Amino acid sequence: MPWLPCHLKSLSTTGSVRRSWRSILLLTMAAFLLGGCARDYVSGRPTFSLIDEEKEIALGKESDEQIVTQYGLYEDRDLAVYVDEIGQSLAAVSQRPELKYHFRVLDDGVVNAFALPGGYIYMPRGILAYFNSEDQLAGVLGHETAHVVARHGVEQMSKQVLFTGFGLTDRLAQRFPVIGGVATAPINLGLLKYSRDQESESDLLGVEYATRVGFDAHTMADFFRTIGAMSAEAGGSVPTYLSSHPHPEQRYERVNQLADEWQKKVDYIPRGTEPIDYLRRIDGMVYGPDPRQGFTQEEMYFHPSLGFQFSVPADWNLANTATRVIVVAPNEEALVVMTLTDASSASTAADSFLKEANPQVTDRRKESVNGLPAVVVESVHVEGRQRTRIQSQFVEHREIVLAFHALASESDYPTYTKSFALLLGSVASITDRAILEVEPKRVRVVQAEAAGDLASILAGLGVPDDEQQEMANMNGRNLEAPVAKGDWLKIVR
Repeated sequence: MPWLPCHLKSLSTTGSVRRSWRSILLLTMAAFLLGGCARDYVSGRPTFSLIDEEKEIALGKESDEQIVTQYGLYEDRDLAVYVDEIGQSLAAVSQRPELKYHFRVLDDGVVNAFALPGGYIYMPRGILAYFNSEDQLAGVLGHETAHVVARHGVEQMSKQVLFTGFGLTDRLAQRFPVIGGVATAPINLGLLKYSRDQESESDLLGVEYATRVGFDAHTMADFFRTIGAMSAEAGGSVPTYLSSHPHPEQRYERVNQLADEWQKKVDYIPRGTEPIDYLRRIDGMVYGPDPRQGFTQEEMYFHPSLGFQFSVPADWNLANTATRVIVVAPNEEALVVMTLTDASSASTAADSFLKEANPQVTDRRKESVNGLPAVVVESVHVEGRQRTRIQSQFVEHREIVLAFHALASESDYPTYTKSFALLLGSVASITDRAILEVEPKRVRVVQAEAAGDLASILAGLGVPDDEQQEMANMNGRNLEAPVAKGDWLKIVR
């Protein structure tokens, strides 16, 4: 998997970016050569694996550094500690309690949760908004912990040998794998895909862990119904979290059955928490994409936190992450990668890029882009028979240097000259105060002031008609469900 060069940094932080994904691939290939027997931690029986535990942990650590760098951690220490404490309590009753676990809250609005080998579990804030109790959070944390315990990610790596499918598309990743360390596609939060059998095993283990700690796993089943409602609203497409999972309704029945069984097997003592105990934790949490970290509007990209903007060519696709902005032509024959650098000037940034990329330089010049000092470098990168033409533009803005790399094959490049010129020539400081002061939507926890059905209560709270189904899903109810006076509800403002 390609990654950023060492001189690049996050769009939202100033820390330097970690080592290349190439090291992960090398580790995985080494595992292929040196793999052998391992232990199935669930059954206790010996099993064959290409990746032993030491390599598993190393792979997880490398991946974690880059996941955190790209997506960022959500800036709420109390929430992070809360999620970690619940996760650690579940891991302590698992079949691998000696493994060091890391539970992260990512600053991403996707309704997803995932785990990496070696003890790394991720809860994007997007999925936290859809839980309605601590029990539901614990159920999904238990499920993801189970993937680590059962080494499902390791099994998938052993079959695949190398990571694949991390880019916007496989075609794009193959066309522009890495140009002097400039990554051409962001990490996909889908990451490893598990089999239905592995998902079912994680459901079973997750229910076990949650029940042993005193969480009611029946609420985990309720969450699957919420996902089912989201799927129905989306016209049958399954949300990210369940893209490889059994059908939500089947899981609802199965998890309820497992919860009944495990509450009889163990000395189940409920923790006694109320839904409001969880809801208070997420009151005020950012909901959906955070516009302060970049958004598009009328073919313009704005980054209010850093105060810059640029035009997006018509019909081009844009991917925005905490570390990169990638703008891709409709046919994926050309793209522009935008990052930040650690350089003190545009000239220094250009020097660093050329030293690392070592392309064939055809031109280098100083320019002014809408009043911002810049250095432009035109070059050709040669890898085997593939010749990629690059126009790199390093722009000084405030106290940072923006790096833009426009790429296309040497034969295709003339076709995209106008599109590249449009984007690169439009880089400028934001002057619109409304854009600079934009704020994200946030989860707000409120009490119903009267009884009624959910639809009427939401309408009374000022929720627009076209957002009411989304709010119903977020509250794990349907719009016709009765609401009692004093019930706690989540809305977005």
